[in-house]
Amino acid sequence: GAIIYKDEEQAWTYFSEASTLLNALATDTPEREITKLDFEKTIESALNELRHVVTIPSPPLLGDISGIESSLTISAFTMLDGTIHLIGSDKTLYALNKVDKTFSPLAENIEIAEGVLMSAEDGEIVFLDDRPGISLFSRSDTTWIKLSTETENGSYTDLKLYAGRLYVLNTNGDQTNILRHLRSGASFGSPSEWIKVKETTISDAVAFTIDGTILLLKSDGTVVRFAGASEVSYSLETVDPAIEDATRIWTDGESDYLYLLEPAQSRVIVYEKESGAFIAQYTSSVFTNLLDFYVDESTRSIYLLSGAKIYTIAASHL
Repeated sequence: GAIIYKDEEQAWTYFSEASTLLNALATDTPEREITKLDFEKTIESALNELRHVVTIPSPPLLGDISGIESSLTISAFTMLDGTIHLIGSDKTLYALNKVDKTFSPLAENIEIAEGVLMSAEDGEIVFLDDRPGISLFSRSDTTWIKLSTETENGSYTDLKLYAGRLYVLNTNGDQTNILRHLRSGASFGSPSEWIKVKETTISDAVAFTIDGTILLLKSDGTVVRFAGASEVSYSLETVDPAIEDATRIWTDGESDYLYLLEPAQSRVIVYEKESGAFIAQYTSSVFTNLLDFYVDESTRSIYLLSGAKIYTIAASHL
């Protein structure tokens, strides 16, 4: 049955000692070898409970774009008005019908390169690609606008639409910053540097998210938080196994949680946002090529992009 650990630190010590004793067990007969294997399985099961691991053996498949053409993959996806929108490797923008798992083309032969990231808000989607370039798609009239094709200094790493403004992570050594673009008609105006006061190096930031504050993610799982353009004290609890290469981050103004994606270990890691307490980690052997994810807490769903496929899992911590 399930074991409840009121003191997790003490439990880690207990299982560390148990593992040491287990390693010393003799395996000089078949019976002893079986006994040792049984103990190993018991300890590993208990450790996974202590690690808050939620394993999903067969996550539901929402859509597989290779059904259109075998060589097709999905470059990026986002959620707009409850519908998943995605860019195919055929440079087509699709909407995914979650009921019959079909893809409807919205714009074809779009001017976009590899390495696409997407963000959506209020009927619009912005795209970042490797040209480097930023483009804007309006769902209402299906217009495609090229906003920007290059950076003067640095390189664009991530982008977000938030409260009618466009925010872009511009990686530029010690000058790395979040560029904020205010609305200007159907487009956006010139950028201004949003971060004014910081102590932590952010030149190695790989992604960011916005909930009113801005949270910058580093690949080792470190998150640097800014409020009112100034860095504020922020830290997250340690996770086991340790984070090696986190790539994406998600929260919003309504959520009490912070989510990190780590493709290298096929998992989504969840924290309580304000305390930094580690809550859960979701994993599946199916997640072999995770590229991006999106959380919809209103339906308790986490959507994951893996190659040509989009999966969904239940956010059971909610």
